[in-house]
Amino acid sequence: MKKKICVIGAGVIGISTARLLQETLPSCDVTIIAEKFSPHTTGDVSAGVWKPHALGDTPVELQSKWSGNTFEHLLKVCMGSEASLAGIQLLSGYLLFQDYTEDPSWSNQMLRFCHMTPRELAQFPGYRHGWFIITIKVECRRYLPWMLNKFKSMGGAVLQRKIHSFEEISADYDIIVNCSGLGSYELAKDKTMQPIRGQVIRVRAPWITTMGCDDATKAGREPYVFPGSEPPGLNPQSEYHYKVRKVYIYPGMDGVVLGGTHDYGDWNTEPDPTDTKRIWEGCCKLFPSLKHAEILEVNVGHRPGRPSVRLEKEIVTSGGKAIKIVHNYGHGGGGVTLHWGCAQEAVQMVKEWVEPCVTSRL
Repeated sequence: MKKKICVIGAGVIGISTARLLQETLPSCDVTIIAEKFSPHTTGDVSAGVWKPHALGDTPVELQSKWSGNTFEHLLKVCMGSEASLAGIQLLSGYLLFQDYTEDPSWSNQMLRFCHMTPRELAQFPGYRHGWFIITIKVECRRYLPWMLNKFKSMGGAVLQRKIHSFEEISADYDIIVNCSGLGSYELAKDKTMQPIRGQVIRVRAPWITTMGCDDATKAGREPYVFPGSEPPGLNPQSEYHYKVRKVYIYPGMDGVVLGGTHDYGDWNTEPDPTDTKRIWEGCCKLFPSLKHAEILEVNVGHRPGRPSVRLEKEIVTSGGKAIKIVHNYGHGGGGVTLHWGCAQEAVQMVKEWVEPCVTSRL
């Protein structure tokens, strides 16, 4: 009898994990269960740029491994025949700083990384240092449906429903892979989870083909007082409750994404006019021609924040039955950057449980 595996979550983490499970363990039946699918996931709001950044207490060597493996996977798709269908393209441009900044650990993972020349810096008054990079941009509104269609074409099952507890589906599946993102606040009873609210503007500006990003996060960090909309049990004095203000411009296949906000602990789902004004003015200051752009939409999403990525096995006992769970969530704003590398590790954990069962039947 085939082993049945359920992946909870249909964001970039969940679908990539389900796809890789199919490829690695063809002897198993894989099902995706999620409350929301594209275009209603966090990834659909995101800029989708491969760009590593600090993820709390997650070991740097693990982040480097996961992000590097993800870049190589995306690059392979990007240079293949289905790049436009998958929404994956090369993206080049500038990361700007007000002061000298040491090269990041991921500088050798990109196709190109170099310091900006004095002539380049002169185009951006107020900045004294910067990097020119060639990275990869993922249009999740294309990428997620593309992966999901491949998953279904290979026999994968898809169910749309909200799962309230692992016990709810434990009788139907041998292994559960939890990729529920922020949903793990309730599903896994993980109270370390925090929303990181992101607000962006999407515009039509086909003449913008170069990215620009003010990476001076320290200057943009400010305390945040909650409006009282947080879920029960959330500590409003948490150290994770603050705002980081950035300015970034990321052109893509379906428009240009202007941002942005990183509001740690903010559950508000509505666009904030103050944020919209600041984003617009900041981006127009960086690239003045944007003032002629057509605003298409203003979106808000919640990145699944956590002190560190949770990628581990767990066995939960309920009603005398052992429920095997692999957790793969808490990637903050690094879902696109880490997804394939984390999927590889999660699949390996599932494989460690499945293979002994396969061997015993031989």
